[in-house]
Amino acid sequence: MSRWVNQGAGTSFTHVRHHRVAQGTAEIRQETSLMEILITGGNGMLGRHLVSALQDRGNTVRVLAMPFEETSWLERRGVAVHRGDICQSETLTAPMTGVRAVFHLAGTMGHWRQLAEYHAVNVIGTENVCRAALAEGVHRVVHVSSWAVYGMGLGEVVREDYLLRQFGEPYATGCQR
Repeated sequence: MSRWVNQGAGTSFTHVRHHRVAQGTAEIRQETSLMEILITGGNGMLGRHLVSALQDRGNTVRVLAMPFEETSWLERRGVAVHRGDICQSETLTAPMTGVRAVFHLAGTMGHWRQLAEYHAVNVIGTENVCRAALAEGVHRVVHVSSWAVYGMGLGEVVREDYLLRQFGEPYATGCQR
């Protein structure tokens, strides 16, 4: 079990991981040091907020950005920008080297792309990120997707265990294949 614990005044957080012993009777509390973290898609809307939040907590952040992306705001924040593409696995080794965690936010969505492009980026690209993380000994990968894979107007709360259903939207179909 893992969580962030407020260490007072609402401004300082420490990452605390609890490990259960075999019989489940005792807990060992281990505070982990701040981390070196890679964010794929860190130049997007969600990524911009995540970069700031992680840096505010004292973590060192690096971002994987497409070669053509404008990243001056990241450089002004002291973020190491690695140029690459999740669809090109050979560009993932250097950004992954030495990180403890990866937040995988990179993806493509919308109605204007070919189905093969959704699959290449959202499925194969995600596989590439996971394989590179394993190869580099990354401890944790957090994959973030979009609510769009579930559809609109469901009339109920969607949780992690909600089953995906076919509904013809290209982004969702590309993620389900």
